[in-house]
Amino acid sequence: MSNTLRRNIKIIALLVFIGLAAFLFWHFKLQQARSAWHIPNLQPFKQWYQINWHGQSVGWASVELSKTDEHFRIKEQDYIEGRVQGERLVFSYQRELLFENKKPYNLLSGNIHSLEPELVVETQFSNSLDENKLQVIDKRNGKQTLRNLEPIIYSLKEYFKLASFIEKQPQQGDSINIRELDNEAFSVHATHYEIEEEPFDYKKYYVVRHHHQQKSEATWHRVTPKGVTIFSMRPSGMEFVASEGKVSLNPEMQQDLYYTSGVTIDKKIGNPRKINKLVLSLEHGDVSWFQRHPDVNVDPDKLIHLNPGSRYPARSKPRLIKASLHPIARSMALAQTQGVSSQWQKTKALVDYVNEYIDYRALPSGFNVAEIIDKKRGDCTEHAKLLVEMLHAIDIPAREVSGLVYLGDKEQRFGGHVWVEVWLDEHWVGVDPTWNLMELTSTHIPLSIGEEGAMAALSSQIEISFKLEDISYK
Repeated sequence: MSNTLRRNIKIIALLVFIGLAAFLFWHFKLQQARSAWHIPNLQPFKQWYQINWHGQSVGWASVELSKTDEHFRIKEQDYIEGRVQGERLVFSYQRELLFENKKPYNLLSGNIHSLEPELVVETQFSNSLDENKLQVIDKRNGKQTLRNLEPIIYSLKEYFKLASFIEKQPQQGDSINIRELDNEAFSVHATHYEIEEEPFDYKKYYVVRHHHQQKSEATWHRVTPKGVTIFSMRPSGMEFVASEGKVSLNPEMQQDLYYTSGVTIDKKIGNPRKINKLVLSLEHGDVSWFQRHPDVNVDPDKLIHLNPGSRYPARSKPRLIKASLHPIARSMALAQTQGVSSQWQKTKALVDYVNEYIDYRALPSGFNVAEIIDKKRGDCTEHAKLLVEMLHAIDIPAREVSGLVYLGDKEQRFGGHVWVEVWLDEHWVGVDPTWNLMELTSTHIPLSIGEEGAMAALSSQIEISFKLEDISYK
């Protein structure tokens, strides 16, 4: 082959390569020009949702985009209203994020406002990459704190990344990692989205599973081929269903949200404190939820065996968390255990004290220890949180446990509950400051360490119910 022919072949190959690259570049630009989620193409919109929980409407939500020549603004709102243990309660949440209207469309500032029973939290932040500073101003019931943190690298492109991904028509099994903004830690973490089902026939949407960072629970979404989310189910059990506008609410017509969220049982079982042995099976639901805690006995026939008391060994001695102890909680704990020698007696003294100190009231709010001490009221979560803090102050390891407990024959169901496990004699021992118990009843069914496990179980198994197999009394 002559040198001239070789040179001509190389030139032709180079021209083909350049032509292919130009075509791919043109095709990419054409896709961008057609994409509704390409940032320069974004148009203002407002999407409304109805919030449902356990078959009834409890609120509304919205996501809104507006823009000027300088900025894009995202405004998210949730509003929930209903009756909880007879009380009419309101919860609202609003987050506004301001992005620059030029590449790379970075996050500039924002504000967050949440309202819960007896708790108002307001947060404002400004994010400057040029000054290498993120300044956060927090207010909890009017008490202000200032934080200076590392700036966040987060853009509007990342906010709409799922919509852009769906718009490209992925296939079942395809997945994507998306960086999302954490409002509390003011950091960005990666979460995973996976296509579970593609649109077909009458079902004109994708089913997407959203795996949250360091959590076993997932959020489920239905998203149209154009990238619009029309349905979401969160780990809490809340359903967000796309609507044409803000829905109207009538809380007086609702069933009580607390009592409708529990697990039913086919027969009344009487006073929990008098039950010696309890054997349950599941008429509906996944029994694996009851195998996650080491103190729950599920036999090969999938029967759940429950007895009074909770005591089991741990693999190693737990670590005390004392760095953030509240000084007043520490003083209270030392005063209540002065002159008491044994760990068991100290624990009992503090269980008694917390039970008397906190006036029980259904307050599904995120109180911290200082607010619990100040308000002296709350539900099982506040009881457990204060007891753990006081036990740590006197060098006794303790942790919150979430699960279910029998609410009584009138309700004939189990409801979500939080109590405490205490490290005594190299064993974890369950105690309940809300019920003032040093020995748990047979109806205390632990599901996980921490305060969120019961809610996750109830929400993921909407039709869960128990069947009574055997019972004996003291």
